[in-house]
Amino acid sequence: MSSMVRSIVRSRWFTSAFVVLVLIAVVWIFGPLLGIGALHPLETEIVRFIVIGALVAGWIIWNLLRIVRANRRDQKLAEGIAESPADLQAKEVERASAE
Repeated sequence: MSSMVRSIVRSRWFTSAFVVLVLIAVVWIFGPLLGIGALHPLETEIVRFIVIGALVAGWIIWNLLRIVRANRRDQKLAEGIAESPADLQAKEVERASAE
């Protein structure tokens, strides 16, 4: 049981979600306090909702891109493993004749 919890806590999904949740809390709680002079861009709730939505959307897109890249890398690896030695020799001959 503890190894399962430990693996969940150490996963990139969990840690990145935790970081986004902390950023959301900072935006919501300290947003109205942040400002330059008289300008307080996070003072209204609607602006804070937009910023929080952008954080969540960025987190989702970042994680989906990581999944797509990992799937492509795994597919290339599987194709490389599946090639027979004859295919590899044919590719080497083609490369040598092209040069």
